[in-house]
Amino acid sequence: MLIISISSQLFCLSSVYSIASEDIVRIIELSMKYSDIPMDLADASLVVLSEKLRIKEIITIDSDYYVYRTINKEMIENIFNYK
Repeated sequence: MLIISISSQLFCLSSVYSIASEDIVRIIELSMKYSDIPMDLADASLVVLSEKLRIKEIITIDSDYYVYRTINKEMIENIFNYK
């Protein structure tokens, strides 16, 4: 399963997922943890959705995504490699 981020909307295969109110706390935690990067709402939302759906591969154009980890310290692989 893949997650694709386009304009702050998250697409998982053919589904669109919204940010739930219970996800806001985790998004804030991630934003504070990665404040030196900085992590924006789209980045944090991808991490939260990957945690919830147990997804390990995503597609994003962010080049710094390799830094982010899930709550279980797992890397989420960005399979869209561009240079």
